Amino acid sequence: MKQFLAPLARLLRRPKDAATPTSATTSPDLRREALLKEYGEASANFRALTDIRFRLLMLLPLSAGATAAFGSSQSGPVNIVLASFGLLATVGLATYNSRNDQLYDELVGRAAAIERIIGLPDGAFAHRPRAWLTLRAFGVRWKVDHRKAVALIYSTTIGVWLTLLLVSVIEMCRKLYMSRVPPKSDWYLEVPDPLALVQLVSVVVAAVVTYSVTIRIQKQVEKRRQLLRVLARRAVKSMQAIATDFPATLVDARTITHCASLSEGGRATLRAERKIRLRVRFYASLSPADLQRYMPSSPAADRGAHLVALLTDYPPRWLLDCFTGRRF
Repeated sequence: MKQFLAPLARLLRRPKDAATPTSATTSPDLRREALLKEYGEASANFRALTDIRFRLLMLLPLSAGATAAFGSSQSGPVNIVLASFGLLATVGLATYNSRNDQLYDELVGRAAAIERIIGLPDGAFAHRPRAWLTLRAFGVRWKVDHRKAVALIYSTTIGVWLTLLLVSVIEMCRKLYMSRVPPKSDWYLEVPDPLALVQLVSVVVAAVVTYSVTIRIQKQVEKRRQLLRVLARRAVKSMQAIATDFPATLVDARTITHCASLSEGGRATLRAERKIRLRVRFYASLSPADLQRYMPSSPAADRGAHLVALLTDYPPRWLLDCFTGRRF
């Protein structure tokens, strides 16, 4: 009987932390195999996002052109409905594409990091050629870049939909106005070709509005990108001081504010700070062995970046790059 009870007694005496496998006990071969599998998945997702982008860019101009040709023979209300639907759908797809761009960049960065970890510093992702060609014509500089080409196609398509919408609305307003004003009145305006004038005004207004909004969005994106980098550096810097003693050391209010500001993209809110505190409470309740499932044990900068990533849902590699200055 003793020979059967002895293993059970040893199992009961074993500490709880020892029963849980951690990243520290993972063998190098298993980690390398896992990294290679992740590298394959990252490459497959990279190709999938590229394919999605190509399909969207192929369908958008065709759908806009076909609707413009079909709508020329329709009445005003029908054109307004079609143009509104096309405009909203294009804006939605542009928003979806912007989110895909974020995932696209993160996949490239993660694949490049895996290449360096497994010993391929000259990998295809780690050394992707940057956009080096800039064309000049009539005083205009045009950089040959994926993002510029995609922005041009989306902005042009939005301009087409907006033009169709404005033509329909302005033409309906013109007809309504002319039907209410007597022909011999001083307010009666007679134009040789009113439809051509309406189309010209619509094209000019749509072009100005689309260009202005596009430039403003680009400035907002760049400003937000710079702000997030600064906030990421502050959050990791404040977390690095307690990273080695976490969870014994409590996270101070300043660190929570930095993480909440980063999580909200600029300004800390009470709801964001409450979310950060709840997550701190959860990770602080874990044992050191269980905590190693979520973050490395050293060095302090990596540990601090992983802590901020767990609290804010940003990639730890990007946070560490911002902290070390690689992203500036």
